[in-house]
Amino acid sequence: MRRNEVDEGEPYVVVEGRSSDLGPFLLGAALGAGLALLLAPRSGAETREALRERVQSARDKAQVAAEGVAERVTGGLADAREELERRIESARAAVSVRTRQLADAVAAGRAAARDARSDVRERLAETKADHRPRSRPAERAPDTTEG
Repeated sequence: MRRNEVDEGEPYVVVEGRSSDLGPFLLGAALGAGLALLLAPRSGAETREALRERVQSARDKAQVAAEGVAERVTGGLADAREELERRIESARAAVSVRTRQLADAVAAGRAAARDARSDVRERLAETKADHRPRSRPAERAPDTTEG
Protein backbone atom coordinates (compact mmCIF):
# COMPACT_ATOMS: atom_id res chain seq x y z
CA MET A 1 0.00 0.00 0.00
CA ARG A 2 1.26 3.49 -0.80
CA ARG A 3 1.78 6.16 1.80
CA ASN A 4 -1.19 8.29 0.78
CA GLU A 5 -3.63 5.44 0.34
CA VAL A 6 -5.89 4.42 3.18
CA ASP A 7 -7.29 0.93 3.56
CA GLU A 8 -10.99 1.26 4.27
CA GLY A 9 -10.93 -1.35 6.99
CA GLU A 10 -8.01 0.13 8.90
CA PRO A 11 -8.32 3.10 11.27
CA TYR A 12 -6.29 6.16 10.42
CA VAL A 13 -5.38 9.43 12.11
CA VAL A 14 -5.53 12.85 10.51
CA VAL A 15 -3.19 15.41 12.02
CA GLU A 16 -4.11 19.02 11.32
CA GLY A 17 -1.39 21.38 12.24
CA ARG A 18 -2.30 24.99 12.79
CA SER A 19 0.37 27.19 14.18
CA SER A 20 1.16 30.82 14.06
CA ASP A 21 4.37 31.80 12.36
CA LEU A 22 4.85 34.56 14.89
CA GLY A 23 6.30 32.38 17.65
CA PRO A 24 9.12 30.90 15.59
CA PHE A 25 9.84 34.32 14.11
CA LEU A 26 10.19 35.94 17.55
CA LEU A 27 12.38 33.06 18.75
CA GLY A 28 14.62 33.42 15.72
CA ALA A 29 14.84 37.18 16.19
CA ALA A 30 15.82 36.79 19.85
CA LEU A 31 18.45 34.15 19.05
CA GLY A 32 19.85 36.29 16.22
CA ALA A 33 20.09 39.36 18.45
CA GLY A 34 21.80 37.36 21.18
CA LEU A 35 24.33 35.88 18.76
CA ALA A 36 24.98 39.29 17.26
CA LEU A 37 25.83 40.70 20.68
CA LEU A 38 28.07 37.77 21.53
CA LEU A 39 29.91 37.76 18.23
CA ALA A 40 30.07 41.52 17.68
CA PRO A 41 33.58 42.77 16.87
CA ARG A 42 32.95 46.05 18.77
CA SER A 43 32.44 46.88 22.38
CA GLY A 44 29.02 47.76 23.74
CA ALA A 45 29.78 51.49 23.77
CA GLU A 46 30.98 51.39 20.18
CA THR A 47 27.92 49.42 19.11
CA ARG A 48 25.58 51.88 20.86
CA GLU A 49 27.31 54.82 19.18
CA ALA A 50 27.04 53.16 15.78
CA LEU A 51 23.36 52.49 16.45
CA ARG A 52 22.82 56.14 17.45
CA GLU A 53 24.48 57.30 14.24
CA ARG A 54 22.36 54.96 12.13
CA VAL A 55 19.19 56.05 13.92
CA GLN A 56 20.10 59.72 13.38
CA SER A 57 20.85 59.03 9.73
CA ALA A 58 17.50 57.27 9.35
CA ARG A 59 15.74 60.21 11.05
CA ASP A 60 17.44 62.68 8.71
CA LYS A 61 16.46 60.64 5.67
CA ALA A 62 12.89 60.35 6.93
CA GLN A 63 12.79 64.12 7.51
CA VAL A 64 14.01 64.83 3.98
CA ALA A 65 11.50 62.35 2.55
CA ALA A 66 8.67 63.88 4.59
CA GLU A 67 9.59 67.37 3.40
CA GLY A 68 9.63 66.16 -0.19
CA VAL A 69 6.21 64.57 0.23
CA ALA A 70 4.89 67.74 1.87
CA GLU A 71 6.19 69.86 -1.02
CA ARG A 72 4.63 67.54 -3.61
CA VAL A 73 1.32 67.52 -1.75
CA THR A 74 1.35 71.30 -1.35
CA GLY A 75 2.25 71.75 -5.02
CA GLY A 76 -0.46 69.30 -6.03
CA LEU A 77 -3.02 71.13 -3.94
CA ALA A 78 -2.00 74.46 -5.44
CA ASP A 79 -2.28 73.01 -8.95
CA ALA A 80 -5.68 71.51 -8.14
CA ARG A 81 -6.86 74.83 -6.72
CA GLU A 82 -5.75 76.72 -9.83
CA GLU A 83 -7.48 74.17 -12.06
CA LEU A 84 -10.66 74.44 -10.00
CA GLU A 85 -10.59 78.25 -10.16
CA ARG A 86 -10.07 78.09 -13.92
CA ARG A 87 -13.02 75.75 -14.34
CA ILE A 88 -15.22 77.91 -12.12
CA GLU A 89 -14.33 80.99 -14.17
CA SER A 90 -15.06 79.09 -17.37
CA ALA A 91 -18.44 78.01 -15.99
CA ARG A 92 -19.23 81.60 -14.96
CA ALA A 93 -18.38 82.84 -18.45
CA ALA A 94 -20.61 80.16 -20.00
CA VAL A 95 -23.47 81.09 -17.67
CA SER A 96 -22.99 84.76 -18.56
CA VAL A 97 -23.14 83.99 -22.29
CA ARG A 98 -26.27 81.83 -21.81
CA THR A 99 -27.87 84.57 -19.72
CA ARG A 100 -27.24 87.15 -22.45
CA GLN A 101 -28.60 84.77 -25.09
CA LEU A 102 -31.71 84.18 -23.00
CA ALA A 103 -32.24 87.91 -22.45
CA ASP A 104 -31.87 88.52 -26.20
CA ALA A 105 -34.35 85.72 -26.94
CA VAL A 106 -36.86 87.14 -24.44
CA ALA A 107 -36.49 90.62 -25.94
CA ALA A 108 -36.98 89.22 -29.45
CA GLY A 109 -40.03 87.29 -28.25
CA ARG A 110 -41.54 90.41 -26.70
CA ALA A 111 -40.93 92.41 -29.89
CA ALA A 112 -42.53 89.64 -31.96
CA ALA A 113 -45.51 89.58 -29.60
CA ARG A 114 -45.91 93.36 -29.91
CA ASP A 115 -45.78 93.13 -33.70
CA ALA A 116 -48.26 90.27 -33.71
CA ARG A 117 -50.60 92.18 -31.38
CA SER A 118 -50.42 95.22 -33.62
CA ASP A 119 -51.17 93.05 -36.68
CA VAL A 120 -54.13 91.44 -34.94
CA ARG A 121 -55.53 94.85 -33.95
CA GLU A 122 -55.22 96.12 -37.51
CA ARG A 123 -56.93 93.04 -38.95
CA LEU A 124 -59.64 93.21 -36.32
CA ALA A 125 -60.28 96.84 -37.15
CA GLU A 126 -60.45 95.97 -40.86
CA THR A 127 -62.80 93.07 -40.21
CA LYS A 128 -65.08 95.23 -38.07
CA ALA A 129 -65.10 97.89 -40.74
CA ASP A 130 -66.06 95.31 -43.40
CA HIS A 131 -68.97 93.99 -41.34
CA ARG A 132 -70.46 97.21 -40.09
CA PRO A 133 -73.77 98.00 -41.60
CA ARG A 134 -73.24 100.84 -43.93
CA SER A 135 -75.46 103.74 -43.44
CA ARG A 136 -78.05 103.89 -46.13
CA PRO A 137 -77.96 106.85 -48.41
CA ALA A 138 -80.63 109.30 -47.44
CA GLU A 139 -83.80 108.59 -49.26
CA ARG A 140 -84.44 111.17 -51.79
CA ALA A 141 -87.32 113.39 -51.22
CA PRO A 142 -90.02 113.08 -53.87
CA ASP A 143 -89.39 115.34 -56.76
CA THR A 144 -92.02 118.05 -56.73
CA THR A 145 -90.86 119.76 -59.80
CA GLU A 146 -92.57 117.39 -62.05
CA GLY A 147 -95.86 117.85 -62.89
